[in-house]
Amino acid sequence: MSDLFSNLGIEWHLIAAQIVNFAVLLFVLQRFIYRPLIKLLRERREKIAEDEKQRAALEEKLRELEEMKEKIAAEARRNSERLIKEAEANASRLAGEKIAEAETVIKKLGDEAERRLIMEKEKMIEETKRELGTLLVSAIEKSLPAVLDKRGEDKLVEEAMKIIRETAPKNF
Repeated sequence: MSDLFSNLGIEWHLIAAQIVNFAVLLFVLQRFIYRPLIKLLRERREKIAEDEKQRAALEEKLRELEEMKEKIAAEARRNSERLIKEAEANASRLAGEKIAEAETVIKKLGDEAERRLIMEKEKMIEETKRELGTLLVSAIEKSLPAVLDKRGEDKLVEEAMKIIRETAPKNF
């Protein structure tokens, strides 16, 4: 068999050395490259699986937070609508109260003005009567001083006043 190998140009000690070199190379590759590479790939696969679980958990939490946000926003909208309705009702009520107060003040002012006008009118009537009486007395005194004495004058003045009262309008 050695003749056969030599005829083919194969040297068995070179092949044996190459087999030993291949075995050493295979051992070194497996020990220092293949195992660490497999270990690294396994760790990476586990980390990816763990990250995938965390991502799924985070997505679930995010979905829950979105739902909670929507619930809170809906509740806030309901509360704001309720507050707006309450504010509108309070504003309407306050406006009604203020209008009623204004109407009361206006009525009081109107009554007061009417009372003052009536008092002024009565005062003017009294003053007019007094002045008319004074003018009448003065006119009578000037026209009849020689004819009448003091009693006669007083009687004439009283009769003139009586006539004025009877002929004057009721509010005058």
